[in-house]
Amino acid sequence: MKTTDEPGTIGAPIIIHNPELNKEDNAALFPEKMEKAREIIARAGLPNLESQINNRVR
Repeated sequence: MKTTDEPGTIGAPIIIHNPELNKEDNAALFPEKMEKAREIIARAGLPNLESQINNRVR
């Protein structure tokens, strides 16, 4: 992404988007950390949010 020094019509800087940056959208940048996080979540589990929401409603 690149910005220019000259302001736009409302005084905000103009931002120019580089479409080549989109090629990395779906790529995991840190696959080792992602795998470790998945292992930790699988081992510890996630809290049951539905039961917590139901308890608040009552």
